Amino acid sequence: MKVTKVTGADIYRDGGSFGMTFEADDGGRYELFLQTLAFENRQALESHHPPVIYRGSVNDRDVVRRLDWEEAKAFVAPLQFDERCFDELVAIIARAGMKPLDQDLRRMLVRFAGLDHAGPSKNEIQAFNTRHDLDMEAFCQQFARLVAEEFTHGELAFHGGAAAMERLHFHAGKTLHGFAAEIHRAFVEGQPGWPDRDETRWQRHTLPVVMAALAQDEPRSPE
Repeated sequence: MKVTKVTGADIYRDGGSFGMTFEADDGGRYELFLQTLAFENRQALESHHPPVIYRGSVNDRDVVRRLDWEEAKAFVAPLQFDERCFDELVAIIARAGMKPLDQDLRRMLVRFAGLDHAGPSKNEIQAFNTRHDLDMEAFCQQFARLVAEEFTHGELAFHGGAAAMERLHFHAGKTLHGFAAEIHRAFVEGQPGWPDRDETRWQRHTLPVVMAALAQDEPRSPE
């Protein structure tokens, strides 16, 4: 099957599935469909099922071909279509259905910040870095920024942020640098037992320090 014309691309009402409609060299009309995994397993590493090509549309339920990710990459490689949803569909296929870095990092934050479990293992972190082509230093900086942003936006409680940064410190061999070190220190020094039992110390110390670190670490526009 060879695509002769891409006729449309859209995101479905479920908020995550994508479809690309096209005409083929056999004169038929088809849809390449990417079904979201968002409502099946939120902890999955993948964001979508592998693509399926339907005759007509996905609503016709007439499956023509199921593609693996490598086949899908080859299938869309020569195609062009000026539409944001098409670009997003191609990006999902390029990632082989894996969640983008920001989503996967948020999933990792849940593992780091949980107070009722031991947190992620060294192997889990190595697998994460392999998926996203990161070394440990890059992971530490990216993770610390996410902790800082979620904390200042009120999405992450102080104790969750403190647990996450302490576990990051441990996995980094108890040696953090730059921004990550500054965020870790802000949480350590905001603990009620340092140097007194003041339960509001994090509000007066950690929050303003983290906000200032974020502001200072913002990328600057070239002059």
